[in-house]
Amino acid sequence: MFVKTPQMTTCQQSSNSCRSTQFNQIPRRLQMTRDASALSIGQLVTLACTLEVSAPKPGNVHRSADFEDLCFQDFIDSAIAIGPVFDKALSLSLGELVLQSIQATQRLVATNTNLGLVLLMAPIAKAASSENLSDGISSVLENLTADDAHKVYEAINLAQSSSLGTADDMDVSAEPPTDLLLAMRHA
Repeated sequence: MFVKTPQMTTCQQSSNSCRSTQFNQIPRRLQMTRDASALSIGQLVTLACTLEVSAPKPGNVHRSADFEDLCFQDFIDSAIAIGPVFDKALSLSLGELVLQSIQATQRLVATNTNLGLVLLMAPIAKAASSENLSDGISSVLENLTADDAHKVYEAINLAQSSSLGTADDMDVSAEPPTDLLLAMRHA
């Protein structure tokens, strides 16, 4: 198995002023408590994606490590791209939310930077107005349609996720199933 080794960028070599004193510490400005209700769903999603990629993770791109063909800025651009789409989450189907998010990402970045995060956050965003978030997410997932499955499969193929192999059953390159949850359980 080939593993890419992160490379230090010119920006990182010239300035360490944005880093905390300890590599694993979260910078103090990111630790401040914020009133999440002051932010839109899209802004919260953008913030979550930005914080996720900023955290140092061995073998992954983060604020101190880029790959030759993928850099920290690609992830920041992707986070910014999906914010406006997630602001429409309550008016879009889950499948349309996922597909439009990946389409917005592809307009700015030529690689899969946020498919996993979009798949994770879409049901949460759809349930954001629920009184009980857990029940709201369950309701979103229980009410998925064949059209949702089709659009999610289209988004997965558009993102060209290189980590996906092939499967005998419910392969993403095949016709989407009518039950998206069943397909995700097979993944």
